[in-house]
Order: sequence, then structure tokens, then C-alpha cells
Amino acid sequence: MRLFNRSIWLVMGILFIITGVLSIWNPSFVMVSLVFLAGCIFIFSGVGNIIFYLSANSYVFAPAWFLADGIISVLLGIFLFFHHEAAATALSYIIGMWLIFAGVSNLIKSLDLYRFRVSGWALVTVAGILEAGLGFVSLWHPFVAMLTASSLIGYCFIFQGIIFVLLWWFILRYIDKNSMSIFY
Repeated sequence: MRLFNRSIWLVMGILFIITGVLSIWNPSFVMVSLVFLAGCIFIFSGVGNIIFYLSANSYVFAPAWFLADGIISVLLGIFLFFHHEAAATALSYIIGMWLIFAGVSNLIKSLDLYRFRVSGWALVTVAGILEAGLGFVSLWHPFVAMLTASSLIGYCFIFQGIIFVLLWWFILRYIDKNSMSIFY
């Protein structure tokens, strides 16, 4: 269980980055298979956040955000699995709403990093603000988002992947630095 908890952030980050690169590299990939892959990633990400909530809810600031992020991600993943056509037409709205929520969630996570005096916590704060901004752009101009769906979605997934890898790196540095295992 400890190995799973430690590596979940890294695995989520790598999956998001791979999906983002594929979305930018092959635009037809977006409409054909992004809905299915995004569903898988959202479910995996949501389960990871729920497991993190269950294992570390007494140590983090506002643990309900981890649980809410996990539940919303799982529900969004299930929706994407079973409603391909509707999801493909509303993808920019779905991603926009998710990015806003994930951005706020990352702002909360940065407060935890700040509270534990992890250097580099401000990067996660800036990333959360930028992520929420990308979500607002996607909702504000859905036609533009649909025209550039592969690039926008690809960069958003890469961005989210980088955030997960940064969180993994910061948590490992904190645990190694203090030789404590409060999270895992």
C-alpha cells in the first residue's frame, strides 16, 4: 500500500502527459479516442485522490477537497465511458469545468505544501491558478476551444501531468528530508 500511495502521483502525471502529447501530435486522435482515454485517466485520478484522502485525511489542510476531487473525477470518467457522443460534443465544456475545479483543488494542495514548508510550493500555486484560468477560457469561448481542441486539451493534460509529477517530487523530498512518513 505504501508503494502504491507514493507512486500514484507519478503514475497519474505520466498518464496525463502521455495523453496530452498524443492529443497535440495527432489531432484526429482527440475526437476518436480521447473520450475513452480521458475516462480511464479521470477514473484512475479520482481513485488515487480518494485513496490519498483515506490514508492522509488527518494530516492535510481541507481533506474534503481531495475526496470531492476524487469523486467528481470518477463520476466524470464514468460519464465519458458511457456517453461517447454527448461527451465528444461537450468536451470543451467538460474539460473547462474540470480544469476550474482541479485548479482550485491544486491551490488547496499548495497550501498543504506551504504548511509543511516544502520549497517550491509556489509552483503548484501558480500552476493551479493557470489551470483554473485555462478552464475559464475553455468555458468562455467554447467555439475557439472546439477549433483548437487537440492543442488546448493536450496542453491542459500535460499541465495537469506536470502538477502531479511536481506533487510527487515535493512529497518525496519532504519525506526524505525529514525521514518521516506522515503521508505514507
